[in-house]
Amino acid sequence: MTGKQIQYGSNQRGGEFGHMCIAPGGNLCYCGQKGCLDAYCSAKILSDFTGGNLGAFFEELKAGENLGYRRIFDQYMNNLALAVKNLRMCYDSDIVLGGAVGSYMSDYIDEFRNKVAALDPFEKEMDFIRVCHYKTEAAAVGSAIYYINAFIEGL
Repeated sequence: MTGKQIQYGSNQRGGEFGHMCIAPGGNLCYCGQKGCLDAYCSAKILSDFTGGNLGAFFEELKAGENLGYRRIFDQYMNNLALAVKNLRMCYDSDIVLGGAVGSYMSDYIDEFRNKVAALDPFEKEMDFIRVCHYKTEAAAVGSAIYYINAFIEGL
């Protein structure tokens, strides 16, 4: 959103960052391209290790006994940090971590901010990175913004 207006884009793909390339020639994405953010930072990347149960992945991670999960999550955060740094450079605005993984990021936000800070040549204060308040169904809330806005303007 810009100025309280939803930015749809010319082809209705405004804000579709999942297909931003973060690793040219990298992992294959479901869209057919290689190196897309989704190929590195979708919830499925983590949940595949626990039979599709993202909550179980984060329970194991928090328990701290599986070093493999820790390495996987570190790499996940490294890739996400690159995307967040790039988005901050493009938009110079706050970044809210949402979605399925975002609902678990509160425990790791300081560590994640440090990863972004290490990549950012201009800023060291990373308080512009926040975790979404909605832990479930954040996409539904986002989808409703258009209708809420129309209702408020009609008052």
